[in-house]
Amino acid sequence: MGVGTIVLYVGCMFAGKTSRLIETLEVLATKQTEMLIIKHSSDDRYSSEPVLVTHTGKQYPCVPRKTLMPLLEQPEFLNSSAIMVDEGQFFPDLYDFARISAECYGKDVYVGALDTNYKRKLFPEIAKLMAISDETHKLFAKCYYCGSKALFSMKLDESIKEHIGGADMYRAVCRKHYCSNV
Repeated sequence: MGVGTIVLYVGCMFAGKTSRLIETLEVLATKQTEMLIIKHSSDDRYSSEPVLVTHTGKQYPCVPRKTLMPLLEQPEFLNSSAIMVDEGQFFPDLYDFARISAECYGKDVYVGALDTNYKRKLFPEIAKLMAISDETHKLFAKCYYCGSKALFSMKLDESIKEHIGGADMYRAVCRKHYCSNV
């Protein structure tokens, strides 16, 4: 068994991370690659069904999980050569799972994740994974207010404790609008 790879798609909200995962998934499907698609079980923004969904509504069946390490012994993991993980920032064991999957099991691991939260604090598992990834692709959205390159996710109401949300809770913004807090 060879060694696999780790590929990250990171950026702010609405930057196209899930869309990029789906594009990769579709390319691998044409090669008849066996894949395991995973999203965090708390992400039910667009569907209560276990599906990977973009903000534009494109969807694929997936496996919802709170943690990843228990998958290492599951048949769906063992029979797959590629692993797709969406909303990677929410998995407390992402780094170990991706590293072990690639280095010990020869899996190609693709992760879509926010790189920072709405306060611009790094997600630790993503920061650690960036250090060992084969490729890290920083994706950008358009600023909600001016259309320039959006780097950050701005939470509309910081008093709301829930962190998973869409356009109802967050805006993709450029540095100017993040700093001015609109």
